Amino acid sequence: MEHLLAPEGAKAINIPYVGVEEYRAYSDDSLIDFKSYFERKAWKRDSAGDLIFGDRTPREIVAFLQTWLYFGCLISVFRRVEIDVQTCDFLRVSERGEVLVCTKRLPEFIAEWVRRESFRDESDEPFSPKRMRGENIKEALHWTFWYSGMFDREAKEDPKIPNDPLPLVRLSIMAMGESLCSALVAIYGYEASAVPIWGPSPILRDRLRDSGWCTSDSPFFPASLPKTTISADYYFGGCACPRPRGHHRDCSEAICHAYQKVIDTKTYTPKHASTCDGGCGHVLAPDEIVDIVRKGGIPMISWRGETMSVSTFTSPTKYVAISHVWSDGLGNDDVRNSLPTCQLSLIQDLVDQLYTARHRSPNYGYLPDKDEDELVGFWIDTLCVPVGKENSAIRTSAIRQMGNIYRQADRVLVLDSFIQELPHTASTINKYTRLHLSNWHHRLWTLQEGQLAKTLFFQFKDGAETFYDIRYSERNIDHKDAAHICSPVRHLCTTELEAFYRYFEDSTATGDITTRMRSCAKYLRSRQTSRMEDEPLCVSTILDLDPSQLLTRATAEDRMANFYDLIRSFDPRIIFNDHPRLRTDGYRWAPRSFLQQLPDLVTMAEGGMTPSPVALIPNSGGLPVQFPGFEIHNAGPHLGSSIFVVPKTDTVPWAQQSRPQSSRAIWWDQWYRLQLVPDENGGFPTWNPELRYAVISYSNLGQDSLPSPAIIGIIETSQQPSDENAPPTMTAPRMDPKLAASLANDKRRLWWSLYEVPQRITIRYICRAHIDLPAPETVTDAKEKLGHHLQRETQGNFAAFIKKQLQKAQWVGGQREPAPPQQVASEGMYPVWATVYGETQKWCVW
Repeated sequence: MEHLLAPEGAKAINIPYVGVEEYRAYSDDSLIDFKSYFERKAWKRDSAGDLIFGDRTPREIVAFLQTWLYFGCLISVFRRVEIDVQTCDFLRVSERGEVLVCTKRLPEFIAEWVRRESFRDESDEPFSPKRMRGENIKEALHWTFWYSGMFDREAKEDPKIPNDPLPLVRLSIMAMGESLCSALVAIYGYEASAVPIWGPSPILRDRLRDSGWCTSDSPFFPASLPKTTISADYYFGGCACPRPRGHHRDCSEAICHAYQKVIDTKTYTPKHASTCDGGCGHVLAPDEIVDIVRKGGIPMISWRGETMSVSTFTSPTKYVAISHVWSDGLGNDDVRNSLPTCQLSLIQDLVDQLYTARHRSPNYGYLPDKDEDELVGFWIDTLCVPVGKENSAIRTSAIRQMGNIYRQADRVLVLDSFIQELPHTASTINKYTRLHLSNWHHRLWTLQEGQLAKTLFFQFKDGAETFYDIRYSERNIDHKDAAHICSPVRHLCTTELEAFYRYFEDSTATGDITTRMRSCAKYLRSRQTSRMEDEPLCVSTILDLDPSQLLTRATAEDRMANFYDLIRSFDPRIIFNDHPRLRTDGYRWAPRSFLQQLPDLVTMAEGGMTPSPVALIPNSGGLPVQFPGFEIHNAGPHLGSSIFVVPKTDTVPWAQQSRPQSSRAIWWDQWYRLQLVPDENGGFPTWNPELRYAVISYSNLGQDSLPSPAIIGIIETSQQPSDENAPPTMTAPRMDPKLAASLANDKRRLWWSLYEVPQRITIRYICRAHIDLPAPETVTDAKEKLGHHLQRETQGNFAAFIKKQLQKAQWVGGQREPAPPQQVASEGMYPVWATVYGETQKWCVW
């Protein structure tokens, strides 16, 4: 782990060498040598491709893992670019005589790799020898990633595999793999999404926890996650967290409990400045502010001596917008707009200092100064957003123009007590850590304030700095240096948050609202607000949408639904999102909130063609999409949350279908497993035999397409939208003629589309699901149990058995209740028929 950047004085993690022989190549092809090494050592694989451990001892297993996937990967990668490395290049002997793995020379070998191949430029041909070498190395790294993960999975199931030193060996493979992938991306120009994500490591997560960090603090660099998970966790786990927050038992992976405190405006009391004894009085906001806001203007406050003056902003006048968190005491209650005199003096003094010191611009020049006699005022919500019932309409007007306020400000100054404890002369990493852990970085409205700012300043203990000031201090970092490629923590500390808060400067101009909303949603993962109904207001402002319509809706649910009407355009894959959903008809496919949600809105792996955006039918009309799917026919309370699905054909009943004489089964000749995903409360829907259910899948059924995310919904026959030339009622599905011909032929062919419906099928979303191919032994076992029950209860008649199961259900208040536990079939025991629709089928998710 010596190749990774670590804090001064951090305790090293030692990786033991447990090998019993050196990795040796047997041919000139380093990739084939590497991939076939397990066969040369007499290891076998099962049908899923996993290695069979057999009767090997724990020591043999771990030694083989290290020799093959650590040293073998290193040696093979460098051999591919004709760099000779040996096992001994990565070993050292400790003072206690222990042989340890040592990566001190890894940057040296990567530097030679860069010298031989050079960094990618526009002249590199896609099928050049250099690119082919990159492809071979990428395949070796993916191979290493897969099989090291397999050892990890097997260790959890096989008690004979030792817990020590396997996790340490696995960590060393992850650290090595991440650094080699970082070099691969830099040299050959691959996208970061093309290489594996090696972390997180349980060892490093435990180390972070022991150092006082919360599980939500990592990933430290979410935008650079593919190549920094291990190196970032290794660095920050080597130092104590600078913000103690007590225990983290109540924290989630999205947000720490310390940031979830809700401000009660009824009991809130503004605080005095730290230099004040609390004896100064409060100053009320002048009535002119209400008049300015009523007229649609932006009020500017100036505090000189003991006098507050207010004026209306007109260009080119300058003002500074203050961005703060109320927990630091700069807020107000629900009764009056006021601040202590000491705070007004402090704020005005900090605003004046922004223009007395020189600050860097994006091109490392300087920001323009103000005129010598120009007095710069400030805007702060505490005084400029009227409170009180008598000002509710004026307050709405102020909130409506919030985005414009921060866009028009000459500078935005962030005041956060945790950031202000640090001197501006501190290291870049320490500054980044303060910003990353601050309350300001975890509140909803501050995201908008930071991203809309022309120039964002952070107030430190003895001065304010912009992102450009912070980046300037690291201008001499050589980003192409091998040590930086291995562990780019310093560089990312100078750029990650800047990219986070400057994202919309460039992307807004593209007009791609779909991409911008998705990016904005990712930035809200660790944010919190005291009023959930503010979320759609804040996000719409960031996306440059008019929030006026949202302000007419009272609840967070209604505002979020209306927010989606404003967006209008969506990536169709959003219907498979992992977030809690809205409960409003027409929007049940949509996330209820973006706050504290870890997954991306689109969870599919990137690659290939991105589907074109689809237009929402406004006012609860639903989202039209086009995906494969199927209708379930014999649903009922006998079904559980895990179901076998068998494609139904008109000519070959499921019970009589036989497997073709081929190693690859035709997709309609297999059983599939539909696994329901519980809602946020852990509940599942109850299957009602009087309703029709459909499943929309991201991928077609078949060996090469699964597993696949899916959603389940109730077919709403009364809500079917009519195409121009189609009847308003849903047409009965008809079989694809090609498939019908194939089924009638002894030489069955593979056709994707089974049935089709001419017009759109509307479904009312009820839950998420996953579709996969169950293990053959699972299907065999289910068929045996099914045959036993069929024979016992209905003499082998499946349809009669299902009817009997439905009769066992009980009616209560006109709704079908689930049968008692002893009457419900075992999960996944009974298959359901499915009418399968191809990938051109049109749906409307309601």
